[in-house]
Amino acid sequence: MPIRTGKCILARNIKLDRDYKNILNYTETQMVNLVTANAVATRNNCSFTRPDSNEIILDVPYGTALQSNYLAFQNPDYSNKWFFAFIEDISYQSNGTTKVVFSIDECATWFDYWHVEPCFVVREHTNNDTIGNNLLPENLELGEYVANGNNPKSAVGFNDYGFGQRPKAYLLQTSYYPDGTQMLGVNVDGIPMAGGLLAFPRWQQMVNTIQKISSDGHLEDIHGAFILDQQLARLDTFPNQYWTLGQITSGNEDTNFYKWNGTTSPFFFRSVFARPATIDGYTPKNNKLLTAPFQYFLLTNNSGSAVSLNYEYFNNPASFVIEAKGTICVGGSTIVYPENYKHVEKNYTEGIVQGKYPTLSWSGDAYTNWLTQNSVNIGLGVVGDVIGLATGMQNTAQSNEIGAVKAASAGMAGHFTPESQAGNLINFGMSIAGTVANIYQHSICPQTVRGNTNCGDVMTADCENTVFAIKMSITSQFAHIIDDYFSRKGYATNRIKVPNQTGRTYWNYVQIAAEDDIGYSSNANISVPAKSMEIINNVYRKGVTIWHNHANIGDYSLNNTIVS
Repeated sequence: MPIRTGKCILARNIKLDRDYKNILNYTETQMVNLVTANAVATRNNCSFTRPDSNEIILDVPYGTALQSNYLAFQNPDYSNKWFFAFIEDISYQSNGTTKVVFSIDECATWFDYWHVEPCFVVREHTNNDTIGNNLLPENLELGEYVANGNNPKSAVGFNDYGFGQRPKAYLLQTSYYPDGTQMLGVNVDGIPMAGGLLAFPRWQQMVNTIQKISSDGHLEDIHGAFILDQQLARLDTFPNQYWTLGQITSGNEDTNFYKWNGTTSPFFFRSVFARPATIDGYTPKNNKLLTAPFQYFLLTNNSGSAVSLNYEYFNNPASFVIEAKGTICVGGSTIVYPENYKHVEKNYTEGIVQGKYPTLSWSGDAYTNWLTQNSVNIGLGVVGDVIGLATGMQNTAQSNEIGAVKAASAGMAGHFTPESQAGNLINFGMSIAGTVANIYQHSICPQTVRGNTNCGDVMTADCENTVFAIKMSITSQFAHIIDDYFSRKGYATNRIKVPNQTGRTYWNYVQIAAEDDIGYSSNANISVPAKSMEIINNVYRKGVTIWHNHANIGDYSLNNTIVS
């Protein structure tokens, strides 16, 4: 007759599942206490229960046994080892006797008997959720990106005047100034420029200046005309050290012009920004959502070029700097770049070049300029022609007289005819006619257009030609979905380490590589059977949530903070 010294506990409401999606990191003693606290029946006179037999007959009424879903049993002859099992089936045997079919809960039974070792961890909950500490790609669906925050867009490198309000500066490269000054060269932001430089905050001032230069006969001294942002031209505030005011007509503001004084330093501007703490209005529980690709900092020149910057690569994401450098030149030359980004103090390679400003065309009265420049020569030419004509006529008459005498004496009277005299008159007359025709030709020619006739740039026309920074992020809907996923499954890890089975307040998720092992048997008295250890390894290979308190299993609404 078998010795009936075994112990068996039938328990209810145990939240563990036979697929091992959720396990407990309880010691054997804690598991016994859990089962005892939820017991519906306890028997202390059971015969030896074989774990591999998968069934046990108990003197427990069928109705009582039906209330249970979990089983614990102990064989005193087997080092008092407790086994824990899922109840698979309950069948009636007789009045007061029930057969229970079970399967061993390998994780709960052997959790105390093996030791975790370093292995390749695919996913887990991190014990350090500092922003920027977890940057491995997640390969999750992100949806579309949107501007993040109430004021996500602002000008970078320039003051943000608001949409369509950026003031323009009109600039003229010329060797001749309206006040009569001749300029051979000037230093423009450290770059030598032939001639001088004039600027105008208003278009009419430039028109009047060109007309004055033209009327002075110096249209050919204009070398170029272009538009820039007033701030880049340093003309947004005046007076300043860069420009000197001049005026064509006293008291008439439309005749103002500004003469460049020269400087060896380019335009420089700094803008300070801060990383947003929300994603499209949603506050995440997991800080990885505050890094790329879930949110990022976009620089765009509104002309087809853009660069994305990740907040976590700034030395101080809470207060980071974007710098701009620019020079005055045709088309403008401005670069906007991050400061102290990816351990580079001035990271030009991660910067963006601003869009080109339009090159302007200019016009002058070609006839007036031509006539002004050639008036002396024309006058002398006409007088010379008239004198030549008169002299020619006189010489012709004298020649005719002498010729007639010579001809008569030689018997050649009549050799010089009136037609030959007319020919001489025509030759002299053609000289005058050519001069007059040349004047007439210039007078009917249209005004000459110089420079780049393609002067359109829609962003400059809309006063939006600058570099803008836009804080971008995924939508709050996708942020909420991904945040819940991170809360349940942790972050991608993909490295060899000891898995974090603890470290969070309520649960830890661990998944290891398919070819790796979570640990090895470590108890000195009882070894984990190889079959059981392989089941445990497969549980971790598939991925498992390790709960630290049975009462909380399945409650993902808890704030699963890092244990300090």
